[in-house]
Amino acid sequence: MVRSELHGIDPTDTDAIFTILHLQGVINEALCLIPSATTGDSRITRPNGLLINGTFITPFTKVAAPKYVIMRTVKSSFLFPNDFISERWYSRPELILDEHAFRPFDFGTCFCHTGSFT
Repeated sequence: MVRSELHGIDPTDTDAIFTILHLQGVINEALCLIPSATTGDSRITRPNGLLINGTFITPFTKVAAPKYVIMRTVKSSFLFPNDFISERWYSRPELILDEHAFRPFDFGTCFCHTGSFT
């Protein structure tokens, strides 16, 4: 499908390339299944600690949210998270339960957030 979408597109025209929805879906799905970095920034809990889903995390504890786990195993993020379904990004948005779970590049000096194309 990507090959047919690319037919007739000038490969040097980045605006045109960004209109190829299936290509964008394939890229997003690949980044979701195999994140560029396995985890994002870590944080230190505040002096009063942190309560998450009934679990208390003691004060001044370093915590991190592993991207691989969030995008592949947290059931509130995506339906069928281990299946390669590139259409979820452009024609099947119901498969994305929490668009904020998809953050393949959320660290470093060039931080960016890539959301769904719906």
